[in-house]
Amino acid sequence: MNIWKRLFPRRRGKAGSGLVFALEPDAVSVAFLSALGGDARITHVERLFAAQAQGARNDSGIVAEGELERLVSALCQKRGMSMDASYVIAGLDGSLVQSSMFRAVFEREHPKEKIGEAELRSMLEKAERSLRSDIESRVSRTMERGLHLIDSTLEEVLLDGYAVPNPIGLVGKEIEIALFNTYTDTTMMEFLRHLQKAFGASKLFTATTPYALCRAYMRSATSPFSGIFVGVGEAATSVSIVAQGRFLGTKTFSIGRGIFVRSIAEHLRLGGTQAEDLMRQYADGTISKHVERRISNLLLRASSVWGSGVELALDEFRGACELFPSAFYLHGVDTGLKDLAAVLEDAKRFGGYPFLEKRSVCLLDSAPLTFASEILSADTAEVSRGSCPEVMALAYIFLKDKQPSGELTKIVQQVSKLAYT
Repeated sequence: MNIWKRLFPRRRGKAGSGLVFALEPDAVSVAFLSALGGDARITHVERLFAAQAQGARNDSGIVAEGELERLVSALCQKRGMSMDASYVIAGLDGSLVQSSMFRAVFEREHPKEKIGEAELRSMLEKAERSLRSDIESRVSRTMERGLHLIDSTLEEVLLDGYAVPNPIGLVGKEIEIALFNTYTDTTMMEFLRHLQKAFGASKLFTATTPYALCRAYMRSATSPFSGIFVGVGEAATSVSIVAQGRFLGTKTFSIGRGIFVRSIAEHLRLGGTQAEDLMRQYADGTISKHVERRISNLLLRASSVWGSGVELALDEFRGACELFPSAFYLHGVDTGLKDLAAVLEDAKRFGGYPFLEKRSVCLLDSAPLTFASEILSADTAEVSRGSCPEVMALAYIFLKDKQPSGELTKIVQQVSKLAYT
């Protein structure tokens, strides 16, 4: 079976039910997804701070084996649902993976001759080698236990500047391809296989949560979509850009929610759990004004450092983006923090970056998802604020994303082989 059909199969008749996981250090968001005749329904979404509660983490920093199954089993019993799943969709936080975008223009020696399979395969193989080399140069110290390809997407093919679904059989001077690959280490790969086995799932699908959100918004927009997605994880923050319907890639820096929790714990002399609780109360606006002002002052410096990280990430997109999208989409753990939104909207920041218009920030955890009503039949009583837009987006790309088929698909499959096939 080819890569595209494996990742995004067409739904025919009863599709069964599955589990959607958004995994990151210290937290797991889980959703139950059922599908029938192409219509999907998110039955429930819940965020589990499993590692924090149990103090059990594996080498990858996520929930240890056995702990996740126990928590999901308890959740199933509470909801009166079966734990059996016909498929598992796993979305990984940016801190658990390494991803890279290859985009290059190939000038053809014989532009009047039709493009053949061998010529296109050669281009894709060069892209694959370049991506792996780029990743290996960046992760030599952090991924010492091997690299495994878990997601490969041919984002775009342009022939003489025009997008084409398949260039084979056409003529032209230049071919531009954009290939996006995601890799993880051996420990994470073993955990994913264990996850599939633990729930008796016959199929496993993976993607990064930042990419899933970008893809979902791109596919659901009625016009070419543009936006900057900023995902705040426990240990890292990801910055992804979509410009005029084109996914440009994801950059990650090692500053996450943990820096804010540590600031509160150190200055107020609190334990980790107490600081976590106070952080959530601050994000939800359920503390007194006096305490709120004090915490806001404590987080001022940490927020500024985080903002500098966002600027550095944006700087890596300068070559690919002449005008930056003005809309920021902030998501992740406790993104209700108004401090982070204020940093992104601060007129004194990002002075050297050309934006289309005045910057604006949308908090995805508190705002309706633009694609939810069209794509997923969600129970609004359960899927509301804190519903984790990441799992909604993962469900979207699994069930609804339109993928190419045919000859081009087979070539991509042969060049990019996923680790779990």
